[in-house]
Formats: sequence, C-alpha cells, structure tokens
Amino acid sequence: MTAAVARSIAQEVRAYGADLVLGPVADVNADPANPVIGVRSYGVDPHLVGRHAAAFVEAAQAEGVAACAKHFPGHGDTKTDTHAGLAVVDVSPETLRARELVPFAAAVAAGAKAIMTAHIVFPALDDAPATLSPAVLRLLREELGFTGVVVSDAIDMRAISRTIGFAEGVVRTLAAGVDLVCLGNPGMPLGGDAADSDDGERDFRTALDAILTAVADGRLPRARLEEAAARVRDLAAWSARHRTAPVDEAVLAAGHTASADAARLALSTRGDVAGALRGPVRLVDARRRRNIASGRLGDHVADTLLARLPGSTLTAVFTRGAATEGRVTEETADGPVLPEAVDVVLVGTPHADPEQARALDALLDAHPDALVVCLGWPAGPGDLPRARRIVFTYGDARPNAEALADLLTGA
Repeated sequence: MTAAVARSIAQEVRAYGADLVLGPVADVNADPANPVIGVRSYGVDPHLVGRHAAAFVEAAQAEGVAACAKHFPGHGDTKTDTHAGLAVVDVSPETLRARELVPFAAAVAAGAKAIMTAHIVFPALDDAPATLSPAVLRLLREELGFTGVVVSDAIDMRAISRTIGFAEGVVRTLAAGVDLVCLGNPGMPLGGDAADSDDGERDFRTALDAILTAVADGRLPRARLEEAAARVRDLAAWSARHRTAPVDEAVLAAGHTASADAARLALSTRGDVAGALRGPVRLVDARRRRNIASGRLGDHVADTLLARLPGSTLTAVFTRGAATEGRVTEETADGPVLPEAVDVVLVGTPHADPEQARALDALLDAHPDALVVCLGWPAGPGDLPRARRIVFTYGDARPNAEALADLLTGA
C-alpha cells in the first residue's frame, strides 16, 4: 500500500514538472506528544518504519522521481517543533542506532537519492544541531554508506534562524557537509512578528552573500562547494535519465484510489460508530494548534461531513490565528467557547496541547455520548479513554475525510 501511494505521489510530482519529493518521513514517532511529526511517521517500530520508508523510496524512484528520506538522524523523540525552536534528543548512541538510524539505513539500502537533515542536537554525537554537524554527517556517509545528496531542512526555521542566525546557518550547513541548502518557504510565513516575514528574493541574496563572504574569508573551502555541486549535478543527471512519459489523467485517478484505500485502512475505532450519523449533526472543532510542516488546521473533515449531512452545523472552540504547534498565540481573551449542543468533536494529537485536552474533557463532561474524531497521533488504541465512541483517522487530508464520512454515514 505504501508503494502504491508513493507511486501516486511521484506521478503527481512529475505531472507538475518536478523531479524530487521531500519524503518519505523516516522518523520513528517515539513520543506520542511529538508536536511536528505525529501522523507523518509510519509508526513507533523502527523496523516497520524502515520497511515503509524503503517501499516509498523504491516506488517513487521507479517513477523517475528522486526520494529524500527525512529528518536525519531522527525527529521522532522530540517535544519541540523545530519550526519554533531548537530541539534536543538526549539518548545514548546505542538507542540512536537501535531506533532512530534503522529506518534511514533501510532508506539508504533502498537507494534513496537524497537525505534531509534535522535541526536537532544529539548530545551523544555533537553539541551542534545535526544540520550543522560534521560528526553527524560523517555518520551518515561512513556508517550508513550514503553517497547521494544531503539536503538541509529549511534554514529559516527558528531552530537555526533564532539561534545562530539565517546567514551563518547557511554557511555552517554547507561547511558541515550538506550539499543542497533549503532556505525556506516564502509561501508559508511562520508569523508572529516582523522578524518572521518571508521574502524569497531577500533570503536568497542573503544566503548568496554569506557564502561568497565565507569563501573569500577562507571559512568555507571552495572544494566543499565543488563537492556539493558535483553531487547535485549527479542527482540532476539521474533525474534526466529516469524521466518517464508524461502522466495522464487516468494514471493520476488511479493514484487517488490508492490514497483513498490507504486512508480507509488507517481508520481505527472504538464503540459503535459505523453508520452512526444519519441526519444533521452538531460538529465541534476542539483543535487549537496547527503544524507548519503540514499546513494550517485542515477543514476537509468538517467540510465533508457538512456536505454529506445537510443541515449540520460547525462550531470552533478556539479562534484560529497564526499559531503553530510549539508556539501558540491565544487570540481570544475569554478563552475557549464550549457550545451547549454537541454530537461530534474533532481533536488533534491528544497529548500535544493541554488546552485542547481540557476543552475535550469539558465537552465530554457535558456530552459523554459525543462521538470523538481524533485526527492526530494517539498513544495507542486505548487513548482518550473517556470517549465512549471514537474514530482515529491518523490524518486530516481529503482522503481521510472521505474515508471517515463513508464510515460514519454508512456509505
């Protein structure tokens, strides 16, 4: 199933004229409260995650699209979103090799053309974030045997930009051994203050000036840049050789079927939920945090249920703002709004936000039979034990929404 979904993603990427996908996520989601990985991970078992990562790599690259496994050496055991701040994973070298590195070794063995680094400090390896650490990148090259392109996570993320600075981060990233520097995403500003405003042209010029100055000063060897450029050229040449025929609409439609099947298989339930919604319902969205890595709080689930069940209503417990997971700005002075009538409650990752947890408890106090839909990463099938009826979707994308609606309406 992972291979089928990876093929469909690669086909869509090709249809848009691109030839690199920044996936799979090879992180082992060891902390169920992880604010930024969660449902992006394949699980908590390193070998299971490794099998899925390898399947993704092989299938995507068979379509002529290079795969980039991320976030090396592992972002699954963090309580900090690196878009918001610097994370530390303080585990032993033995744990790192037995857990975090296993999926990356599988991705490398499967032939991954690229690996993305994490802005995380691993004290067992170095006191610098992995993206800036020659020691961490030597581990990737020498111990795992990776010979492809090392890509950085975005340098405008606060783990780098608010610690050593954007320009210095670019220079040190290249000096450490990264080949392809991801500057950031001007289409999705972090928000919050003027220092977060995004300007792609400005960032590019700042990075270029910093690199030229570092080369002139002798801080960044020209040979290091030549090595990086050679690896990137090799990747481009591979992409040119493996480009396949244009993707037609029938192929893309088949890929959408694979995504729908995966979303349906991902559903996990407790209590009597199949066909439970037959008429207008009162939906309550109790999610508060959003995750900049996967976008704003998605409305696919609510919109799909509202469309399937005419006359239904939707109430948001929290006012939406520019909050990201790990950095929440509360914009309602009066706190959460708890509606009096509730049939279905939408929540995100259960343990990532205490405010969401308190709101859900209050809603279930008043409405113990409400059907809860968890769109995030649960700690296990027994999570959220107060919910008598619950569906775990492991995502809030459109395929998740359609699969959930089919289940709840008996379609």
